Amino acid sequence: MAIDLGCGKSVLFMSLLELNSGDEMTLFERTGSRCHFSDDIFFDRYIITLRVHWDDIRNTNPVLDSDIYENVSGSKGRRLRNGPWHHTMKNFIPEENLAVYDFVFRELRLRLSAKMTFAVGVSMDAIIVGLNSKEFTP
Repeated sequence: MAIDLGCGKSVLFMSLLELNSGDEMTLFERTGSRCHFSDDIFFDRYIITLRVHWDDIRNTNPVLDSDIYENVSGSKGRRLRNGPWHHTMKNFIPEENLAVYDFVFRELRLRLSAKMTFAVGVSMDAIIVGLNSKEFTP
């Protein structure tokens, strides 16, 4: 399922590459949402859900949102109040020639690089004038 960005552009696929470990998270879509979601990340006593939010564009990039829950026997318990980790902007690192989401929650630090596949559609109108069958051969 593609996420339509308007102007003939859609996001077909997205993953986040954790640069420190080399692990890649393939993100998924939910019907009716303009976000790409990660599988839950289990950290200490918490469960973290990351999503790339295509309706919240800053500096031409979508924001990385996070919701953090208490881990209650492997299930999401009470959601923590939003903190500085809730919105992570993508930053360009000139020395590495790379744009990175630097996600930080307590001792957890993730350096995430986004990989995306886009589709771009173009529409055209044409008017053919003054041709007859004797003058036109395909």
